[in-house]
Amino acid sequence: MEAATTEYVDVILQVAARDQSIAHVLREICTLEGAARAAALGLVAAHLRTRRVDQAVLDCIAMLRQDAVARRIAEVLRGELRSGGETSGEMIEVLPPTSSG
Repeated sequence: MEAATTEYVDVILQVAARDQSIAHVLREICTLEGAARAAALGLVAAHLRTRRVDQAVLDCIAMLRQDAVARRIAEVLRGELRSGGETSGEMIEVLPPTSSG
């Protein structure tokens, strides 16, 4: 990985270390097979664009599509979750529901 990419991954992991819900979601996304991960992240990015989020958030999502980035994040988070305790198994809602009407 390039130095800039490694730095980006380090920042993502720092955020995940501060919030276990983010860590769990990242771990689940990063362990998906590449095509499934790209499709899921494409949907997330499309939804976030309707919310006019900061470009840095969309950049982060784009980074997660890269296999090397996802693999590194998954490796670190699997290790942290093993040492920090098991997951609760509960579903975590990532995106707020959209209003229909």
